[in-house]
Amino acid sequence: MATVEKLIKVSPTDDETVFAYNSALFQNKKYQESLDWLVKNKGQVKDKSRLATAQAVSTYLLEKDKKDKGKVQLAFDIFAKSIKLNPSSVNSNYLYGTYLTRENKFNEAAAYYKKAAGLAPQVRALQDAYWRAIKSQTQKTDDQKNAELDAALDLYLKQTKNSPDALLAVWSKYNDLTGWKDTAKPKDVQKAQQLEKIVAQKYPNTKYDEEIAFTKTRTVYGKYYGKNDGANYLEINNKKKEKRTAEEVQFLEKHQERNKLYIAEKIELERAYIKRPQHFDKEKLGQASFSLLQGVGSKEDSTDAEIADLIKITLENNKNYWGNLNTEIALILSRRFAAQPKSLIVKDAEKYARLGITDADKKISALPKDAKPAQIQELQLAPLNALTEVLINNEKFEEAEKTLAKVSQLLENNDSQDFRIEDVKYYLDSNWAKLYSGRQDWEKAENMYVRISRDDEYGKKTFEKFYEKRFSKKDGFDNYYPEIQKRLKERAKERMAESRIKNPLDAVPFTLKTIDEKSISFADLKGKVVVINVWGTWCAPCVAEMSELQEFSDKYKSDKDVAVLTLDQGDKLEDVKKFMADKKYSLPVLMDDGYLDKIPQFSNGGAFPTTLFIDKTGKVAFVKVGNSGNLVEEFSWRVDLLKEN
Repeated sequence: MATVEKLIKVSPTDDETVFAYNSALFQNKKYQESLDWLVKNKGQVKDKSRLATAQAVSTYLLEKDKKDKGKVQLAFDIFAKSIKLNPSSVNSNYLYGTYLTRENKFNEAAAYYKKAAGLAPQVRALQDAYWRAIKSQTQKTDDQKNAELDAALDLYLKQTKNSPDALLAVWSKYNDLTGWKDTAKPKDVQKAQQLEKIVAQKYPNTKYDEEIAFTKTRTVYGKYYGKNDGANYLEINNKKKEKRTAEEVQFLEKHQERNKLYIAEKIELERAYIKRPQHFDKEKLGQASFSLLQGVGSKEDSTDAEIADLIKITLENNKNYWGNLNTEIALILSRRFAAQPKSLIVKDAEKYARLGITDADKKISALPKDAKPAQIQELQLAPLNALTEVLINNEKFEEAEKTLAKVSQLLENNDSQDFRIEDVKYYLDSNWAKLYSGRQDWEKAENMYVRISRDDEYGKKTFEKFYEKRFSKKDGFDNYYPEIQKRLKERAKERMAESRIKNPLDAVPFTLKTIDEKSISFADLKGKVVVINVWGTWCAPCVAEMSELQEFSDKYKSDKDVAVLTLDQGDKLEDVKKFMADKKYSLPVLMDDGYLDKIPQFSNGGAFPTTLFIDKTGKVAFVKVGNSGNLVEEFSWRVDLLKEN
């Protein structure tokens, strides 16, 4: 705003000044001010089509906030006017297509995207938008859409004379189409392979074949798995062994076999990528090296020399990495210690752990003066926990205990409701268990393992290892574990009660449409315990727990004091309807219209699934993040507690 105000003084009557000021208002979400400004200056603006496009965009967003469908149509009328004034405006056609897409008017949007892409065939972003629009059309069969997309891709190659950028763009599209083993069509696979071969022959050792090589390291997963395999695996794996069918047992076995093949090929592709003679995109080199470091760090056949090289490349080329690289490297080396205790490079884990703490201090010093204490503490927690793990491995128990005490104190003073804090708490308790075990303080170690474990296969393996370490034998575990199981259930209930938010916030009110076009308002649920599960069909852990969520919903279906809802985010309405019908689920599904952006639990993007438990006074009392192994039982504990209190 300050910059454009200076610009107005320099050149007040120029079109670019008018649009620059409008852009500044727009970026600050001052849509009414934006419209007022455009109306005030319409007499001096020469490009009337561009003016109408800017008015249409601000009108749409202003009225969308108000949920005024009539005014949204007004925005589309203004878009139509802008195109009538200048049919060859790339911007008007593209933006009209964009906002039609927001209203799920995919058939109309495709026509405008097509026009924009034809007017500027060299602009890949326009082509990508048009190609996506083709696949989103609802009035055509899949065969018709596939034929239209093939024709559009061929035309793009002709228009650009098979330029390397175009070849790469079309390869990327066919690679996307073949992303999953069960949906990939042979003709699309063949086309992708042909284009890859052309790029390799015509443009070897360039940024173009480098992009293909990097993308393949990220998309090889789909070569071995179907679109729903991840969700199916989680759903079956969450079941008790005795409840699995023969087909489900076979599925898990095949899944494990495929996983070995997938990991082996991914490692092979990443190693080949890193060994390329030249790298044009250093950031991608850093990403590939870090991914490979995570993949081979604990492998018994990896060498210290390879690990050292990967650490060097990772640190040199991940300048924009969002997290704390040194801390994560320390953890990789710490876990390498378990697989290769004689590895010499694991001794560097402590060095990187301490560097991670230094990195966190630098980030803290760069925070604004009004940064919240919780924000500062969250930067400190992970590096301190990592250092603790390394110190325990090195049997530096006294310093490890002091560091754990510091983490505990930080957590006591942290009032954040960020879901990541729960992970930090688990990590802290896990380190306490390791510390007590290292000191052979067996009772305290056992109590802490009970505190953090669940009665599932992973929990059982944890106690098998602990039992063998404590008693130097395996015999007798079957007699030992039943008592542990009782304690695990008691502790799970205690953990649930402890997770109740001490200073709960009011739930943000909503009025949302269900997939059946019915409205549900938070005001209508006043006085009830409300459970809202946030999910998406694209989220494997979400889909994996839906069958249990349906069972949980059925349990409280007739309870007038309880309402169980789900809130879908990121899906098209027709996709959610199809998913629910195919699975024969009947629990209510609300469609997100931007509501999630308004609630604290998703202020940093959130995690999926997340379940909110709202008490009778309208406050968010519990937040469960992630997939739940014993969903019906553990969710019921929360609901019953809120019904009582």
